Amino acid sequence: MKCQWSEDRDEIAAELEGLGLDEVSLILARSGDPSCAISVRGLVEEGEDVFVEFDKPPTLVLDEGEPYYVFYQREEQSLMRGFSLHVVRQSERFARGFLPEEIFEIQRRKYPRLYTPQQSSLTCIPKNSQRLLTAQILDVSLEGARIFGDLEGIGKGSVLAPLTLTLYFRDRRRPPVIINVAEAVVVREVRVKEKVELSFHFGKADVDHHLLKEYIEQRANELDHTDE
Repeated sequence: MKCQWSEDRDEIAAELEGLGLDEVSLILARSGDPSCAISVRGLVEEGEDVFVEFDKPPTLVLDEGEPYYVFYQREEQSLMRGFSLHVVRQSERFARGFLPEEIFEIQRRKYPRLYTPQQSSLTCIPKNSQRLLTAQILDVSLEGARIFGDLEGIGKGSVLAPLTLTLYFRDRRRPPVIINVAEAVVVREVRVKEKVELSFHFGKADVDHHLLKEYIEQRANELDHTDE
């Protein structure tokens, strides 16, 4: 299952620059062609356009204007990510394509995560703390969620108790679904400048799974019938 990770232009640019700086190996693929390894050389701005340049094998000749897919997975990532690439220029050792409009994730899990509208939010209190924290919910599943925000002092292994998920639909006329969770444990963290992206799992008996499943089914149906 493919799920959107980001369509934010600045976030995508930062992600690709990071792949280049960290020398992450990427896989270039297209149906009917053998896959090969490439790497990000850097970003290039020309007027209002932003391009991504990739190092490639000298023997590889790409079809300019034709869509390819690029996949990668850092060690700290739980899911493989990818994006489409349209090559606009190439030489013997590098290729250039437009900055992708989105980066997606490939779901290989028992409970697939579902992208949530931007206004979906979480409020929580870290265990043994009186601080009330608020963050954006990026996606949600029956086993947990992924959030992003200014969450100083919270990281992998942190316990959040209690927390409230306010889950919206694309249709603003529909009221949000509010789910109270007794406790959740952070299982993954990724620092992005001053903010942090966290993934956490719910306790088995700490969430109203019936209500959450109802939201996920309705939200999935909404996504199936829109261009979001």
